[in-house]
Amino acid sequence: MGRIRTVKPDLFVHEALSELEEQHPTLRPMLAFIGLFTQCDRRGCFEWMPRKLGLAVLPFVESFSMPEAMALLEQHGYIRRYEVGGKAFGHIPTWRRHQRITGREATDPPRYPTPPGNTCESSDDSSGNIYGDRKDGSPKEKPGRKNRPKTEKAPVGFQLPPEMEAWFEAIWWDLYPEQVEREGEPLKVDRGLKNKARERFAAWCKKTSPLALYLSFRAYIKNHPKVKEGYVQELATFLGPKKATVKDYLEQVLPWLDRHPTIAAMTAPPENEEAFQALLAKEKEAHG
Repeated sequence: MGRIRTVKPDLFVHEALSELEEQHPTLRPMLAFIGLFTQCDRRGCFEWMPRKLGLAVLPFVESFSMPEAMALLEQHGYIRRYEVGGKAFGHIPTWRRHQRITGREATDPPRYPTPPGNTCESSDDSSGNIYGDRKDGSPKEKPGRKNRPKTEKAPVGFQLPPEMEAWFEAIWWDLYPEQVEREGEPLKVDRGLKNKARERFAAWCKKTSPLALYLSFRAYIKNHPKVKEGYVQELATFLGPKKATVKDYLEQVLPWLDRHPTIAAMTAPPENEEAFQALLAKEKEAHG
């Protein structure tokens, strides 16, 4: 889901980007660049999936091609592509010139892996830090206002390896429904405390694979009768040590993986449900 972002007036008088717009009118590079703002996490990083991004940026303009627009923006340095764990991501090097992230999002862990060289986190003035942020990159507190994070912080220095983080994010963003229906009424799903869930996910990864945890949560969302009634556990609860729902599903998933080597060999989360079903069909065809 996209996020609300700001657009500074200076962007519309950017000479180089304006020239690019004039030279490639059908690719609409300026509008495509602005559209990417809405798909970025708090550090200006996004999944490099041009066709999927095209569904969020000018999807009804038939002459527009998001893959070609992104290729043009990359060629001229407005966005950069990188890979982590075999999965492609992108980021906007001048992100902090365009956006100032505040509130709850500023305290949340980033959604996507850090690019090589940690260029998303640069806090030098040359990186576009024009808002007077602290050297650690956090926003200044306004007089008389306390910025209290609404989510508990993970231990200092705690982070998941990039390949493990990709599986966690796939559970957090891809498997959770945005809303459920309870007693005939739509209800927004509360995922809970992300850092707490991330820490418990890391603990479980010491015992089993991230893939098994991903498939267990997938089975829970699709099959648990309570979910069908509109009651979805927070991820930290699902992974919790006391009432660990994940244990019940792991007992089913782990033997299933032994019988399906193609699925067991997955090193990164599927891009979407269609991709997973295609892989499942390929597995059944190969191994019966």
